[in-house]
Amino acid sequence: MTGPGAHARVVRYTVAGGLAASLVLLAPGASAAPPSSSLVATPTSVSLDIGGPTSAPVSVGLDAGCLNVFIHGQAYSVASVSQNTAVATASPDVSPGIHCGDTTSVTVATSAYSANPTAACAAVAASPTTVTFTPVAGPSGIQKKLVGTSIQVTVTNTGGLLCGGGGGGGGGGGGSNPAAPAVANAYLNANAALSAACKAAFGNSKSWRGALISSIAGWMPKPESVKDDASLYPDWVGFVQDHVNTVCGYTPV
Repeated sequence: MTGPGAHARVVRYTVAGGLAASLVLLAPGASAAPPSSSLVATPTSVSLDIGGPTSAPVSVGLDAGCLNVFIHGQAYSVASVSQNTAVATASPDVSPGIHCGDTTSVTVATSAYSANPTAACAAVAASPTTVTFTPVAGPSGIQKKLVGTSIQVTVTNTGGLLCGGGGGGGGGGGGSNPAAPAVANAYLNANAALSAACKAAFGNSKSWRGALISSIAGWMPKPESVKDDASLYPDWVGFVQDHVNTVCGYTPV
């Protein structure tokens, strides 16, 4: 007989014909690891050229393991960020709320030589970069089951357009985690109940969303690059979500 601390017990039973079999019953506290859903980006890499084409669409959505909660009522949003905006940008930075089976389109773009030769040549010099896609939902129990993805973006100069020898400059580094205002916007897009609470918290004014996002931008830890320091913020998205919940007086269900 197994003791009270055992994780499972074996029940012997006999099926037709006298064959003995064993059925393992898990104890109440023993369960498999919770499932997770990962974002999938199509294509998985993008090549742009300063002579054209200088932009390309990327389709992003949760994989076939998409959690049941996202089939109907609950939504999730995708926050997109480029690690080096001098090489490529990603737009929009926050998607609308979407469900299982849906995808959102993100445009990845670089500078066109015809419009800005200096910026275009700098993009080639600093290439490649990474664009990261982060799923944002709520409450935290759901959020922790979601995994993001990223793609590599390469910028080339296949036409041999003239680029001088001067340095291209560092450009803006977006890091891998979305900025706090982007997380907050994505969280609002994914959660109608949260949006209602935030609207009420800011006096039901027409500018409630802008006021909230301005508040989040002012509160965001500085410098912005600390958002990518996993030792300080091992769960950056959850950290921002918790603050939005507090500001709006919202308790996730």
